[in-house]
Amino acid sequence: MTNLEEMRKEVDLLQKEVEFQKNLADYWKRRWKQEYAEKIELLYKNIELEMKYKETSHADQAMTSRATCGYCGKPNHTENECWKKSKKCLYCGSTEHQISSCPSAPNKRKKYSAAN
Repeated sequence: MTNLEEMRKEVDLLQKEVEFQKNLADYWKRRWKQEYAEKIELLYKNIELEMKYKETSHADQAMTSRATCGYCGKPNHTENECWKKSKKCLYCGSTEHQISSCPSAPNKRKKYSAAN
C-alpha cells in the first residue's frame, strides 16, 4: 500500500502544479491584456494629438502667409515684426547699421572690382 499512497501524493502534487500553472497563465493573460489596452489608449491619444497639431500648424501657416505688414506693405509679417519699422539691418538684423553698411553682407563692389 505504500506504493499506492506515494502515487496519490504524486497525483496531488501534479494537480497542484497544474492548478498553479493555470493560475499563472491567467495572471499573465490578464496583465498582458491590461498593458495592451493601455498601449492602445496611448496610441490613440498620440494620433489625436498629432492630428490637432497638424490642424493648428496649418492654420498658423495660413495666417502668417496671408498677413501683410501695415508699415511696409510686404507679406508674411506684421507691423510689430517689421524690420524696416524698427530700423534693423535687412541682412543681419542689427539696429546699429543698415544693409548698405552691413559688415556681414557680401560687398558687391569688391566682386566687381576683383573681376575687372
